[in-house]
Amino acid sequence: MTESPQTAAPKANGLATLLNVIAAPKEAFETLREAPMWGWALIVSLALFVVGTFLMLPAIHHAQDVSWPAQVAANPRLAGMSAESLAQAKKFGDIAIGFAPLFVIVGIFITMLIQALVMLVMNAIGKGSGTFKSFWASAWNIAVVGGIDSLLTAIIVVLRGPDSFDTQTAVQAAMPNLGLLAAHAGKLTNFLSAFTPFSLWAGWLIVQAMLFVGRTPKGVAWATGIISVVIPALFALAAPGAK
Repeated sequence: MTESPQTAAPKANGLATLLNVIAAPKEAFETLREAPMWGWALIVSLALFVVGTFLMLPAIHHAQDVSWPAQVAANPRLAGMSAESLAQAKKFGDIAIGFAPLFVIVGIFITMLIQALVMLVMNAIGKGSGTFKSFWASAWNIAVVGGIDSLLTAIIVVLRGPDSFDTQTAVQAAMPNLGLLAAHAGKLTNFLSAFTPFSLWAGWLIVQAMLFVGRTPKGVAWATGIISVVIPALFALAAPGAK
């Protein structure tokens, strides 16, 4: 009897893998280890971030208007300008805010590059077997969690109304976060505000990626997840309104 040809292995599905990052992370990252896919993850993540940012624009514009006098007073260069020059500077700032969705796209690409490099370095420290390509794909698939965070934050902002926010930092901190434990504490509030349910979820997924994509030791995997959550919090210290 003639043997039938060997059946080819089914091709991995990028959209199904992206959904599994949420529903079945171990399976998703095992797949990404063998087939680093990030096309669908890029499309979905960027769409969520762009829509979320677009919905927040009225609140960001309002926050800019309210906080503008304080910004001028705190900045010697602005404080020394004429009224006409200040009006031009304010107009330029308003125009720049309108391009925020585009800036977000550039920012996400930079963030994913940094995240993939952090994972690659920690992979080397832990003598793992991951590659830049597999960690790049993992970072993009994990980014969907940040996209969901952005969209839900925007919904909260819309429901509360633009007039509820007096700084751009307050808009970004609309999602419940650890900053609520130290309200009005300046830099400490900014730092803690970066810890939301979604940032912690993303950090946990990074741990899973290190375990199942990089095959690193648990200690290295957890260290990578913690570093990846803490780095954005450190950047938040420099955000407007930090004192």
